[in-house]
Amino acid sequence: MSSMLIHHNEDIFPDSRNFIPERWAEPEKRRHLEKYLVSFTKGSRQCIGIKYVLFLRHQYSSNENSLARSEILLALPKLVRGLDLELFETTREDVTLAHDLFLPFARERRKGVRVLVK
Repeated sequence: MSSMLIHHNEDIFPDSRNFIPERWAEPEKRRHLEKYLVSFTKGSRQCIGIKYVLFLRHQYSSNENSLARSEILLALPKLVRGLDLELFETTREDVTLAHDLFLPFARERRKGVRVLVK
């Protein structure tokens, strides 16, 4: 089951499509919900990059390279945001999730998200 299907399961996260940070405020409720928070999955199928990110965060926390790394992390999104992007022949049906095989997928023979860089 994918994280999208778990995170939008109304039995676990009522009113899941709305931003409700208060649902995490009580420690007992938070402990219950955290086991369903699988953005990067867990266990043997965990995202291999998450350990690398945690390692980098630790490694650069007190290092002079952290300034350069911070500049890269700030500059890259700014560069992408500066591009003039436009959806190209993309409809809601192209991205609506239809089935789940560990990862969510749109219907077969859909184009997915296509972007035109002007």
